[in-house]
Amino acid sequence: MKQHSYLNSYFKSINNLLANQINNLKTKIMETFNKYQFIDELNKVIIEEIENGNCQSSEDYYTLMHEEIDRACIYYADCFDICKELNATDFTIYDDRITSINELAYHALYEYSINEMDVNQFDGLLETLNA
Repeated sequence: MKQHSYLNSYFKSINNLLANQINNLKTKIMETFNKYQFIDELNKVIIEEIENGNCQSSEDYYTLMHEEIDRACIYYADCFDICKELNATDFTIYDDRITSINELAYHALYEYSINEMDVNQFDGLLETLNA
């Protein structure tokens, strides 16, 4: 009788654990790329790195921007989401042919970031902190 109760408890725990894992996967699958959220998070990361002294020039924050865009474009599924969100369909850039969805997503996200971010705020923050 005691063993039966123990097994029921054990299987119930496993069932709950699996249910939580499935819900986490469903949440992850339902997440899609949001261009506004990306810019907001990128701004926060760059400002934080400037305030921490890790970005000391415009070259540093452009490098950080490239690193964050690289991270966003690692997986094919994410790249498709990025291209869909940014309406990126042109596989040519600067007379060069883009050969993968990763490249298209990277270039589209870079162009979007450059156009949407106010890099002057970073220069101003750098000047204020270096004064």
